[in-house]
Amino acid sequence: MADSTKSRDERKDEPERRGAPVGGSPAVADDGDVAFGGMVGTAIVTAVIISMLALGGFFNDGSSDSAKSDKTEETVVDDENEADHDGGDEEAEPEPTTTTEAPTTTEAAEEEPEPEPEEAAWVEGNLMDVADKSGQLDTLVGIVGASGAGAVLEAPGPFTVFAPSDEAIANIPEGIADDPAILQRVLAYHVVAGNVGSADLVEGAVTTLDGSDININLSGAAPTINGVNVVETDLTANNGVIHIIDRVLIPPDLQAQLGGSLNEALGLAPINFEVNSAVITADSTAVLDGAAEFLIANNTVVEIAGHTDSDGDPAFNLQLSQDRADAVMAYLTDQGVPAENMTAVGYGEDQPVAENDTPENKAKNRRIEFVSAGS
Repeated sequence: MADSTKSRDERKDEPERRGAPVGGSPAVADDGDVAFGGMVGTAIVTAVIISMLALGGFFNDGSSDSAKSDKTEETVVDDENEADHDGGDEEAEPEPTTTTEAPTTTEAAEEEPEPEPEEAAWVEGNLMDVADKSGQLDTLVGIVGASGAGAVLEAPGPFTVFAPSDEAIANIPEGIADDPAILQRVLAYHVVAGNVGSADLVEGAVTTLDGSDININLSGAAPTINGVNVVETDLTANNGVIHIIDRVLIPPDLQAQLGGSLNEALGLAPINFEVNSAVITADSTAVLDGAAEFLIANNTVVEIAGHTDSDGDPAFNLQLSQDRADAVMAYLTDQGVPAENMTAVGYGEDQPVAENDTPENKAKNRRIEFVSAGS
């Protein structure tokens, strides 16, 4: 009974040696020492678990922050991609701002007035006063005053005057200024009843105070009256208006009495033909158109006279002049001039107006003349 002979202290140590499991804590806590040891072990395990949980929380917090960071970075990258997509590296231009201020009630109500049209060359007074102060019509004013025709230009009117300039009157045909009756007719032939400004001129025939018609042509850069140029318009008076012209107008029937041609009265340019033929050139058809308007408006009876220079055979020249006169008459008839108001006559080289000694003089002799026989 060897076991029975062991001391109490020896028996006390045996369970500890026999009962201690591999790995640590006692399986049985029979006394206070063993219980204390178990508690210490439990505390250690608990501390380890808490530490692990704490570490897990740290890592979770860290990975959460990392995820948040990644998400933030993804957002930044997306924003950059959108910026690249919208315009690359270029900076977006700022939206323009509107700085227009709304008008006040006063500004909205006030409208800028349209400028009033200027009255050209206004001089206070009647037509005689305006002519006298123009500086271009001194000769006309003197003639009108001397002839007694000034009363018409001082009357209430209104009248429209096509007034020849001083230079134009200086070239007036002989026999007009010296005969009061003829002068009165010529002056009246320059006056039309009514106030007709340049903007109101109408192309065609207009009856003058003389009773004869003048022909207004508006096809050129400036108006013409019987082929005479209007060089200044709208000198306005309180009883009408004055337009200045560069030649004196002469009634067609009076032109016949004075022995001149309608070419001079109408200011017609030369009528040209193809060489040695009766074919009218294109530029001369416009001249004949103006003559036709006048002849129709005034019902004027004319002789169409054909002339040549002295070059070539006289018989050939006579026939050529007749053919050319006939060609002009045919053209005018096509434009509406009554054939019974015209006669075509060829004179050949028999009636020169200049010596046939230079090309320039020969050109003067090759011509078509309109000689008025009255109305």
